[in-house]
Amino acid sequence: MKYLPFEEFEIHTKLTSDEVFYRLRAAVETKETWGILSNKPFLGKVKRDNFRISRNTWWNPSFSLVIYGEVKSDSSGSCLRIKMRLHWFFFSFWAFGLGAICYSFFGGIAKLAIQKFQTGVWQIVSPLWLLPFVFMFAIWYLLVIGNFQNAANRSKEVFWKSFGVTREVVLFKDKILGFTEFQIIYILLFLTIAVSVLGILISRSR
Repeated sequence: MKYLPFEEFEIHTKLTSDEVFYRLRAAVETKETWGILSNKPFLGKVKRDNFRISRNTWWNPSFSLVIYGEVKSDSSGSCLRIKMRLHWFFFSFWAFGLGAICYSFFGGIAKLAIQKFQTGVWQIVSPLWLLPFVFMFAIWYLLVIGNFQNAANRSKEVFWKSFGVTREVVLFKDKILGFTEFQIIYILLFLTIAVSVLGILISRSR
């Protein structure tokens, strides 16, 4: 399972770059029209050496998945480098929501820890106060990741079929900007905790 809404992989096919271009055009609605009026699986722009497309669904597809691709000729045919991302606006909105929930969660814990250090008493009746934060985080996270994965898996199936390849021969990239998913998650978690503690300390020093 992917834990972040990013995927990157390469497809090597015996098709020429021209054949790849025409097969992409056959699967992508490139005209300015309502998606519901087309039976093609994708909407977007396709050029000879690159494309930017999204799923053709009854609702705005760009908010669930945007697919960027490059097509390069090689000695055995062609290589497609494909990146799947959330639309930048929706990703920012989603990340801000997760950050706000985490900030409140760790900020609350930091506040209790500071009070414990100052007074020697835990100012907490029950740990159940943590459950709303956990619940909100899980719903917000899984809602977006689940939708992204569903759209990404359906899109990959179209690519496999269009270019006559199987998943086993596809080269998946396991790093984003040079970091693995878990490294990115650890960095974000550390930054969230640090900001939460710093915010509490600043507010109490005023």
